[in-house]
Amino acid sequence: MAAFAIDLEAVRRAHRELDRAGLPNLRRDATRLVISENQHGRTGNYVASHIRLLRMQAEQVQGGAA
Repeated sequence: MAAFAIDLEAVRRAHRELDRAGLPNLRRDATRLVISENQHGRTGNYVASHIRLLRMQAEQVQGGAA
């Protein structure tokens, strides 16, 4: 079984960013994204950019539904 480390600080940063954006319901998706990217060896700005895209997509969906 392969072992990998989860960057908990990256998870916390993602959660804080989503909370500030008023999107705490996306925490689970953000956690999955961080874990997936960590498994592929991607961290830092790469993960942060994906979190921003996730946030932007959610904001567009909310804006379109209103």
